[in-house]
Amino acid sequence: MDEKGIGYVFGAPIDVIISNDNVVSLRLFIYQKIERLIKKKGIFGVPDMIIEILSLSSHYRDTYEKKAIYERAGVREHWLVDPCMKTIEIRY
Repeated sequence: MDEKGIGYVFGAPIDVIISNDNVVSLRLFIYQKIERLIKKKGIFGVPDMIIEILSLSSHYRDTYEKKAIYERAGVREHWLVDPCMKTIEIRY
């Protein structure tokens, strides 16, 4: 947690178990509270914020398929960082 108490930042790849049907490997994500979520298999629960770093090999999945998963799960903020285009898209 940072000194202002905003939350816990995780760098990855780490598996995040959003639901029984949805496990995603994330590079950067934030939880405001983390009590009892960390297990050997990964981190259980919906992150408060996810930052996806796009690559050519995962662009479609990260942009479209994961977006639907995150919306259904209730992720509050989702960033798409495209290093090739030098853009950041913020989704709420």
